[in-house]
Amino acid sequence: GLKVCAWGPLGENPEQDAAAVVKVVADWKFDCYIANAEDAYKSDSGGDPARSGRFVSALKLGVPLALSTYGAAWKPWNLSSVFDYVPWRNGGYHLLPQAYWNVCECYEPLWVIQHSLEAGWPIERVHPTVGIFDDGQRMLTGADYAPLLAQDGATGFSAYLAEEMTEADYATLSSVR
Repeated sequence: GLKVCAWGPLGENPEQDAAAVVKVVADWKFDCYIANAEDAYKSDSGGDPARSGRFVSALKLGVPLALSTYGAAWKPWNLSSVFDYVPWRNGGYHLLPQAYWNVCECYEPLWVIQHSLEAGWPIERVHPTVGIFDDGQRMLTGADYAPLLAQDGATGFSAYLAEEMTEADYATLSSVR
């Protein structure tokens, strides 16, 4: 059957967030959990990268786990200088890097995959999330992303925001393997 994951943004209190996640996943019997760690976990935005280790250590779940976060930094830099990927990677999490090319050129999917590999992630645990939503910059479609996803080497991907996707987006992206 269909597997359903819980997803949630993380704030400034990793232990409190982990306790809430455990309760929600148990109460609703979710099949997996996706942690969305962004500004509060990055040093260049006033956050604390040490929160990564604290959250991973505090979260005790018996379901598959994933991390959703910024996809990349501008070439040639890597976010690993401001975001601590190590606890997540060593904890067995999968990485769902936000490849929101519609928002920024630095989130072009092939660069996002390369960035993830340079940050130490094994390709079999990298699954980009493409941006199909209108953020006021530009609107991209499944047809814009499909050729890049077909050659990125990752196993699987997701799209955000599903409610803004068209039937053509679904049809195009469903053909990518």
